[in-house]
Amino acid sequence: MRNSSSVSNQRDEVLYRNDVFLRLVENEEVGNYPAFGHYSSTILLSASASIFLLSMMRILAVSLWSHFSFMAVVAAGVGLVLGGLLLAFRGYTWAEASRRHLPRLCALSALSMVSAYVLIAYLPLELDKLTGNSINMVYLGSYFIALMLPFFFSAQFVLRVLCSFPLRATRLTGISFLGMALAGVFYFPAIKLLGAAGLVTLSAFAAIIAVLGVQVKATPFKYVALFALGALLLLSVFNADDWFSIDHFPAKRTFSQLSQSNKIYATKWSAASRVDIAYYDQKHLKLWIDGGSADAIVMRWDGNLKRLKEQSWHSAANVFNLKQGTDPRVLIIGSAGGMETLFALSYGAAHINALEADSTIAEFMTKDTYVKNFIGNIYGNNKVAFVNENARSYLTRAAVGKYDIIQFVNNTTDAAVQAGAINFEESYLLTKEAFESYFEHLNEQGVIAVHRGGTLRVALTAMAALREQGVAVPADHVVILHGEVPYFEGLFIKKSPWTYDEVVRLKTFMKPKNHIYNDLFAYHPFRKDRQNTHTRILTLEPKEQNKYIKSLGVNLFPVTDDSPYLERFLKIGNITLSDELPIEFKNWNADKWLGLVPRGELLYVLGLIGAGLLSLLCFGLPLYQHAQRQITTKMSWSHLGLFALSGFSMGVLLISFVKSQALLFGSGLYSFAIVFTALALGAESGNILGEKAGQREKLSWLKYPLLVFSSFLLIESFYLGEVMDKLLPLSFTLRCLFVGLNLFSLGFCLGLIWAGGFFAINAYQQNANESRRLIAWSFVMLAYGALIAVTATAMTVVSMGFKYTLLFALGAYLLSCLCLWRISVNK
Repeated sequence: MRNSSSVSNQRDEVLYRNDVFLRLVENEEVGNYPAFGHYSSTILLSASASIFLLSMMRILAVSLWSHFSFMAVVAAGVGLVLGGLLLAFRGYTWAEASRRHLPRLCALSALSMVSAYVLIAYLPLELDKLTGNSINMVYLGSYFIALMLPFFFSAQFVLRVLCSFPLRATRLTGISFLGMALAGVFYFPAIKLLGAAGLVTLSAFAAIIAVLGVQVKATPFKYVALFALGALLLLSVFNADDWFSIDHFPAKRTFSQLSQSNKIYATKWSAASRVDIAYYDQKHLKLWIDGGSADAIVMRWDGNLKRLKEQSWHSAANVFNLKQGTDPRVLIIGSAGGMETLFALSYGAAHINALEADSTIAEFMTKDTYVKNFIGNIYGNNKVAFVNENARSYLTRAAVGKYDIIQFVNNTTDAAVQAGAINFEESYLLTKEAFESYFEHLNEQGVIAVHRGGTLRVALTAMAALREQGVAVPADHVVILHGEVPYFEGLFIKKSPWTYDEVVRLKTFMKPKNHIYNDLFAYHPFRKDRQNTHTRILTLEPKEQNKYIKSLGVNLFPVTDDSPYLERFLKIGNITLSDELPIEFKNWNADKWLGLVPRGELLYVLGLIGAGLLSLLCFGLPLYQHAQRQITTKMSWSHLGLFALSGFSMGVLLISFVKSQALLFGSGLYSFAIVFTALALGAESGNILGEKAGQREKLSWLKYPLLVFSSFLLIESFYLGEVMDKLLPLSFTLRCLFVGLNLFSLGFCLGLIWAGGFFAINAYQQNANESRRLIAWSFVMLAYGALIAVTATAMTVVSMGFKYTLLFALGAYLLSCLCLWRISVNK
């Protein structure tokens, strides 16, 4: 009976597939399947658009600020949605009408990529005048439109191919994702060789090459023009930085002046940053990261320790003066140009571990002959061990109780924070978990020295870590000294309580340097005046402390790995800040856009508003077409829901993992390329292999991806910290491998859902035209779901943390599976 039942099921399955096939080809031409050129052009154009996106993210971080990288992501999503909407609403009813535009769309995509870069390179957007001069909002809108157009044309191309060959929609979608994945892999080595501008022109060249795969007939003039354009783009790949160099930068310290006066010695790009070394004066070079978003001093030294005098001119030397004579062992996080390392050597440090996470900076300091000699080969000194690695990862393997001093200098200025340069960048070096690791690696008299602005929140975070380690009065371990310039403070956290003599020694060193504040101290444990804001906050009991912080109107609560946004002090809305707050917070609050939106959150709010307006089109147009009886299939809404929800799930995954995995990869932009690649490759595999699974009438196979997806996300939602702790000790390559496999699995499950959805569209419609229409709308909903998720998740991870945000992705995936099941049951 079992064998007979099996044979019967197989026969029914064959009959079912034959019936589906006959219905699909009933109104199709014989042999109406994509040629090799359609596949090759799809993969090329998808790769081209992805390389353009990744490159423009890097360029915007340099030409504007790092958070403007998000504008490229939103523009890509809007372009995809609008491109899909145009085709879906027009409703092409035959293949040839759609196919003849494919070569033109490739060429338009290429030209719009170059145009976008040229516009951004030469249109002078002044971010510091964004709220005071309306023309800058026009410029910002022009940037957005220029970034959107390449994806608009790419979406038109991909969707026309899908609608032309609905029987192969699943396979073509998989090929498109394969192009994205290959672009992500190619991006890492290519940006080092060509730079971001070179990659933009290379992406345009790839789009031009894609024309050849879909060009059937053309005049000789068109072929000559195509060849000439391709040759010009290929030549510009190696000359883009010279031909189209960006010559305007916002007020990011003095980088703009040095750049315009041709003082740049050398420039190097990577997936994480652009690093410039500039001539400054006879005794100093300047090291610039992302066009001035951060800088470091590179001091001339002859390498002779015997002639090295004590460096007492900067407050960053204070902690070394404190430990002078004790032969301290030092860990410097972010050693950059070597200034702090030189300070430590000048005060007699016994050994220094100098950590630098940026590989490009490491190359300059240890391999560039001129720079290496300029700094006296400081990182080759026998007292210095230079390590190119993320500090959190390094400390997982370092001996505990080893260091007398752990120091890092983060030059956070008020201009940077106002412009949002780091407002949404992940600061995993200053979370509660990070401080727990630092305390573990300090000896009993060891000190953590942090030099930056906004130290009140950093101090509260460090105190939360001390409290978890059983310290009864953590405020006794904290000293905050004002620095040489406004909003640059020295925060000193000692593993044991401070003594009065130690506090006096810190003050004595700093007194000749501070000419701004009457009181050198923002806080020390022996202060009697409890009305000072720093003193009042730091000395309150936890419950009272929380109440007092809430009354101030800014976010000063401790930062964790689950929500590492240290610089997000300000809240959205017209909020009156307490008079007791330090002036730095009031200055930043006064510069809100329309008095409501902090600069660093402007793009996210505008993205949400734009996504809301797009919803009128994404949902209004289908309703209009349905009312006009242009959508006649009763299950169309389940199809649209399936793709919208699965697209939403992918968008949440993308942003959540990009931001959380920055802990492992050291940079949000670096992790974007890795996460993007792994998800795209997984989605491609799921689409291709899911084509077979989708052909099963009963969707019993759904339980497998559902189980995998749910298990992975539930584990990572509630055990994200533990997962990170296990991955941090591994090498960078192994971290990439584990993260890649995880995201590949999640992307694979999403790809399976899309494969089932495309098969259902083809199988349950009465003719090919209805299939084309639903494929077009499914593409729109997929892109829209991802867009709304990207803009919303950028905000929710800040307020809710990664753990609970990931549950949104799980919920959306479960609902998309339900839509697919409903389609099957009600076919």
